Amino acid sequence: MPCPPIPQPNSDDVIDEAMINDALAATGGGAWPEAETLDLSFRRVAKIENLVCFDRLTSLSLSNNRINEIAGVAHLVTLTSLDLSFNKIEAVPEELTQLVNLRELSLHSNGLSDLSTIDCLPKLSVLNVGAWQGLYQPRMHRLRIGIVCFALA
Repeated sequence: MPCPPIPQPNSDDVIDEAMINDALAATGGGAWPEAETLDLSFRRVAKIENLVCFDRLTSLSLSNNRINEIAGVAHLVTLTSLDLSFNKIEAVPEELTQLVNLRELSLHSNGLSDLSTIDCLPKLSVLNVGAWQGLYQPRMHRLRIGIVCFALA
């Protein structure tokens, strides 16, 4: 069954079909919705939506946008890499635990106050939280100084 067309946004901060096509053309990521990689960085996105048909994505970058909440990604179970750095995210919601294949997660330069949900990601091996000053998490065993990347066991 083909995917429905992405609705035209009512503002310039919502992911739309033109934005996706532009991103795929710029990176050679293939045609949607079969694309495995999608980079929507630096697009002034405020809300994650309209990605319902991208069930083959393995890598999604939404860095350097205006996103303040992680929502609309639970169905992307094939994701292995998710970059949400340089946004306005304050918490990691339960929805993220449905990304069971996620290996790399970047939340650098956000307003994080809680990382407790991260412990529920079974395959997560790299967590980039930058200079986050939060509480120690039980599975964080190795800390690389510099970009402050946690490698999880």
